[in-house]
Amino acid sequence: MTEPLRSCSSATVADPRQARLLTDPRSAAFIHPFLGRERSTAEAAREAGCPLTTMAYRVRVLQKAGLLLLTRTLRRAGRPITYYRSSQDAYRVPLTATTFIDQRDQARRIGAPIYRQLTDAYSSALARHGTTTRLITRDDHGGIYSTDLPPHRTASQQPLLFEDRVLHLTRAQAERLCQRLEQELDGVTGDSDSAEPHHSYVVMVAAVPLDP
Repeated sequence: MTEPLRSCSSATVADPRQARLLTDPRSAAFIHPFLGRERSTAEAAREAGCPLTTMAYRVRVLQKAGLLLLTRTLRRAGRPITYYRSSQDAYRVPLTATTFIDQRDQARRIGAPIYRQLTDAYSSALARHGTTTRLITRDDHGGIYSTDLPPHRTASQQPLLFEDRVLHLTRAQAERLCQRLEQELDGVTGDSDSAEPHHSYVVMVAAVPLDP
């Protein structure tokens, strides 16, 4: 993973409570809206897709743990609007500060809800399309290719791509592949000013050498 390009304040986390709040999949998502920027509780709730009462509770927990700072209060008729920001722009959490046994345990526990969200969305698209067949064959390069024959578009006409395969690459080919994947991801993010409606996608890219 590449380091952030912009300069930012960062801190190495030693407090086990802070480490848990930042890495536990059930709690980490609640600080994400505030990371390196200011948000109201209502704005953060919309971004996290949770009820306002849930976010208000999480804000109190994060603030008490020293991970959120109250930045300003907007006075108005009725209840004032409070804005918060993460205490740091970036947090570095050593494995020793967490409850994870090792790197494998960390990857599995943090990855589990991400994989579940990805596979749930994919299986829903298959069900809506009526796909019930799996194809196992050999591709043009001699490798085994297994697929559910997913549609290229969902029922609501959103583009869809879901593929995984093992590739036998030289180091130079692997370098080019990783660079191209990274460039593609960087090239399609951040277009928040477009007037075209946006749709949330879960995107996972991996090119990892297998152990011999």
